[in-house]
Amino acid sequence: MSIEQLFFELLRVSIGVSGCLSKTPTNEEWKALYDMAKKQSLVGVCFAGVQKASPQPSPEGKGGKVSPFRGRFRGGLYP
Repeated sequence: MSIEQLFFELLRVSIGVSGCLSKTPTNEEWKALYDMAKKQSLVGVCFAGVQKASPQPSPEGKGGKVSPFRGRFRGGLYP
């Protein structure tokens, strides 16, 4: 699957057309997805999809791995 196809899948998840991504992106793919979203001014839209696609931490604060893409919006790699 190309990164462009994965980007469009993320957009479909973001707007509620699809329920989830067909595969879990690698760290490099998350970075490329973020860069594509930023270039297209769709970071906010894609973040909605990341929130839907990423497991949420449990109420006890345990479990749930946060994607590297999601961390970038919290002042991570791209402040």
